[in-house]
Amino acid sequence: MSPEPAASEVDTEPDRRLWPLTLLAGLLPVLLTGFLVSVIANRLVFLGWALLAAVAYFLVLRRGFVWVWHPWRHLGAVLLVLGAVVALLGYLVGQHHQAFDEGMRALFYDIYQPWMTTPGSAYMASLALAVAGGASLALGIWREARRPVVEAAGETGLQQE
Repeated sequence: MSPEPAASEVDTEPDRRLWPLTLLAGLLPVLLTGFLVSVIANRLVFLGWALLAAVAYFLVLRRGFVWVWHPWRHLGAVLLVLGAVVALLGYLVGQHHQAFDEGMRALFYDIYQPWMTTPGSAYMASLALAVAGGASLALGIWREARRPVVEAAGETGLQQE
């Protein structure tokens, strides 16, 4: 086993190449889901949900990169936000269940199952995301607390008078 790295050796700067990849990996499924459900149910409210979810995902993702969160903490925050927007999707599916159900039956007749269009399916996905996000967030906070302090006294980069 190698010894713990010195405080000055710890890399606190996130890899900037990850930004476009993580942005695309989160926005693409959210926007496609919203657009597809909007077309299936013939309701624009799902398009609004997709845009709201995309903005929420973007803001949390950006905040994690700007504040240089631990990767586990960052993942946990993103999963919690996605869990919240999926719960909102479940609520909207419940409000427009008949239109969504009829659209699913018409478009996907061969593979349609009644559980696919119930709000409970979205709520279960939301619960799974929230549990995974909470565990990841807790692990990230715990790991950040154990991270060696990078800024020693007098090395903060701020000019002192």
